[in-house]
Amino acid sequence: MVVRYIAVFGAKGLRRGVLLSLVLIASHLAGCSAEIRPRSFMQFMDDSIAREGTLARCNQDREATAGDAECINARRAASTLAARADEELREQREANSDVLRAAVRDREGYAQAAARRAEAAVQVTADAEFESQWRVAQENVQAQAAQPGYAEPSAATLDFIELPPSASVALPYVQLPASARRRELVPEPMLGEIELPAGVEYRDNANPTTGAAGSGS
Repeated sequence: MVVRYIAVFGAKGLRRGVLLSLVLIASHLAGCSAEIRPRSFMQFMDDSIAREGTLARCNQDREATAGDAECINARRAASTLAARADEELREQREANSDVLRAAVRDREGYAQAAARRAEAAVQVTADAEFESQWRVAQENVQAQAAQPGYAEPSAATLDFIELPPSASVALPYVQLPASARRRELVPEPMLGEIELPAGVEYRDNANPTTGAAGSGS
């Protein structure tokens, strides 16, 4: 619209000063109409200088800048980067811990293997010394047997000792403690066979006639 007015007034022969004034007014109006958009979260993530400068400005009065879009985006970017740094540090520490644990396991394995090798070497040395002792003794026996006039020793025999009839083996006396109690075993009753006299008749309760028949016979 402003350009159209300029063209109309120029065509009618307006003075150059009026045209210049109109151009300045139009440029001023165009500059005022364009709004400056706040920097976004991703811009602050990528630009550390802008992020630090905005945070320095916003931290001067946190209450007044609590609703400022740039302050919100800058603080959010700073918190995200700090969380990422903490996560990377934690992962690095875990990796270092795994490396240290593996190194400790390797050292323990090497120490155990060295201990087993040392024990095996000691056992081999002990076996060799034992075998050498028997070998030296056998060589000495063979050397003595090779000498003239050598006689093999006879086998040792044990003489039989006969004890007299009056000899008795005495059993040791065992003294019981005072708290020991003597226990007497009661003999179990045993049923003996009872012989009835000849005049006693046997009566069967299941068959009452048995006694009568027996008495009649």
